[in-house]
Amino acid sequence: MEPDPDVAQALLVGIVFDSKHFSIGTPRVFRIVARLLEFGASLNGVKELLSSSMDQSEKLARLKATQRMTIHRLDQWIIATSDLGSFQSSAARSILSLGADVVIIAGNDKTELQASFRSTEEFYLNTKIHLGEDLTKPLAEQFKGAGGGHPTAAGVNAFGKSEMFLLKAVELIKEKLKARSQAKLL
Repeated sequence: MEPDPDVAQALLVGIVFDSKHFSIGTPRVFRIVARLLEFGASLNGVKELLSSSMDQSEKLARLKATQRMTIHRLDQWIIATSDLGSFQSSAARSILSLGADVVIIAGNDKTELQASFRSTEEFYLNTKIHLGEDLTKPLAEQFKGAGGGHPTAAGVNAFGKSEMFLLKAVELIKEKLKARSQAKLL
């Protein structure tokens, strides 16, 4: 199949976004990107297209998340949690960039609990804790909702109090880290 240049460009924008601007790109991703460029796609302007200026409410949410943040030291890892009613994923990314290894932002919006999880690639590679499989799925089940995602980015929509959710999330990470440590000793 040979897409026309407009379709190739749209596919390229999607790949750049989904791969976090190629920070989690695989060799296969780069082969596909090379083919899309051959079909007329261009990287010019993609970064600008995907970046948008934050409005004031998102900036304030990020700052509130940082202000409300609780820091947990588990072994060599820094886990940051915060309670925030909106812009959870944006706040999680910003706190991750400050130096946390794992960030969990949860908040209640009317009747629903929403949570966003982010971790560094280093945390995933060293612990093999997959946010989508190992954390969000069991937490979503416990809080009667749905969850899932990638190794370093995941989310939950469920029911319950965000404070309790954050405590359970940190407990689960502790359990997973302990289990991984014990498995290494065997």
